[in-house]
Amino acid sequence: MLNILIVDDEPLERQGIRLILETYRPGDRIVGEAGDGEEAVRIATAVKPDVVLLDIRMPGLDGMEVARLLRPALPDTRLVVVSAYGEFNYAKKAVGLGISDYLLKPVDTQEMIKLLDRLDAQVASERESKEEMERLRATLQDVMPLIRVGFVMDLVNGSLTNAEEVTNRAKFLNIHQTLRLALHVWIDNLSGHKTYRSELEHQILQKQVGDAIQAAINQWPGALMVPVGSGQFVVLLPAEDAEEEQALREASQKLGEEICCAVRSGTTATVTVGMGRPAKGPSGLARSHAEALAAGEFRLLYGGDQAIHADDVTTPHDSGILFEQGNEKGMAMAIRMGDWERTKQHFLALWTDFPLEQKLNGADVRMKLLEISAMASRAAVEGGVKPEEVTSLNIPSDKEINSMNSVALIQEHALSWLGELVGRVRASREFRNASLVEKAVRFVEENYHQELSLEDVAHQVYLSPCYFSRLFKQVKGWSFSEYLTQVRMEEARRLLLNTDCQISEIAARVGYRDARYFSQVFKRNEGCTPISYRRDAVKYN
Repeated sequence: MLNILIVDDEPLERQGIRLILETYRPGDRIVGEAGDGEEAVRIATAVKPDVVLLDIRMPGLDGMEVARLLRPALPDTRLVVVSAYGEFNYAKKAVGLGISDYLLKPVDTQEMIKLLDRLDAQVASERESKEEMERLRATLQDVMPLIRVGFVMDLVNGSLTNAEEVTNRAKFLNIHQTLRLALHVWIDNLSGHKTYRSELEHQILQKQVGDAIQAAINQWPGALMVPVGSGQFVVLLPAEDAEEEQALREASQKLGEEICCAVRSGTTATVTVGMGRPAKGPSGLARSHAEALAAGEFRLLYGGDQAIHADDVTTPHDSGILFEQGNEKGMAMAIRMGDWERTKQHFLALWTDFPLEQKLNGADVRMKLLEISAMASRAAVEGGVKPEEVTSLNIPSDKEINSMNSVALIQEHALSWLGELVGRVRASREFRNASLVEKAVRFVEENYHQELSLEDVAHQVYLSPCYFSRLFKQVKGWSFSEYLTQVRMEEARRLLLNTDCQISEIAARVGYRDARYFSQVFKRNEGCTPISYRRDAVKYN
């Protein structure tokens, strides 16, 4: 069935065409008639017919002008020119305007019916194609989340490394910049919450957290977030290839903190965000994600509700993080964190492949020890130990192994070596942390008279503010703000005792622009106002 508009300035011509249609194609619907070009454009634009039977010679706008106006507005409408024999050559030129066909006047009934049958088949086929396309589009919208998950997991698992394929799949998801950074987000203590009375509430919380993360990353064009189960999410961030790594690190750090803030303020949960280093090429995203995973594991040491960058807790190294699985992964992570109990636990799990009382195969045991030695040494270097300080595991020869009655002695020897290695990691981390905090302390002591924030000092030691705050308290036993206040109060006491400076001047010299606020802080810490402190000191001296 076709919707047809008849356009001719002769009423008899319109009547004749209508009669043919009603007689030979009763299923068609005549949606309108027009006696001039202006009326034809108005009606056609309103009703959007399938076919317009268009006379060439009309007053005002002729058929050619009508065709020029309708073609852009109605690209799917078939325009059929109806012309007298003398206008035949003129009508043929209209084909260049997107005219579907033409008929000569007086219109031959069989020729018109044959043409309309052909157009009907075309329109029906196109309708079917459009309907199928709409069904596919609707289906695609339903599976789009799965497409995003598949793309992200292929990248972070290292199974998608072809640059051209990555680009094409990214463009399909409307991402037009290179994906360069990976973040991994955990809902803190998801299994330990007592407020989730049912699995439904559990799933609702994860949906709320995912929505909060999405809202936070919307400010980063092209950012891609997918849930990966167990209260975890992966975020990939695009960036220009020319953008410097330090600028990317600072931007991603800020985004990580905003994700924590968005979840904290918008849900009943908190999250930890692990952040990897910028990737170079598609294959680098797998490493960036592995670094984000490694960084996020440190929430077990330093607590959640913070963004932890790989640079904060691990050293850049061409490592085998990507290839660690199961207990190997757990043991390597425990070594990086300097956690002896977890290291021992995972080592013993790896060792269960060898029965203690059966005859040993020296070559198999030796190979096992070599694998553990390489993995543990690599993890120690990533944990901050200098490569030259990593001692090798002394592996017995095949003959020595075969002469032993059990693997107990070898196991004890390997555990001793691992304990020494973990101790070096812990000592290296403590030294590094103490060095960073002392550097921050020196900066505070040199700049306490200025407006100084936690972010300013964290920037000086290249740590995220949240991580620096926790590290500072862990090393010094004071929060950063408490320490800064004590430094300022100590100098204020000295100035009050040894100078005649006005209180407002002393306030400014120790970093307070508001003398009244300075006095309040001083009284809260010293138990009296600055004026009383000075007066009492003079009185008793």
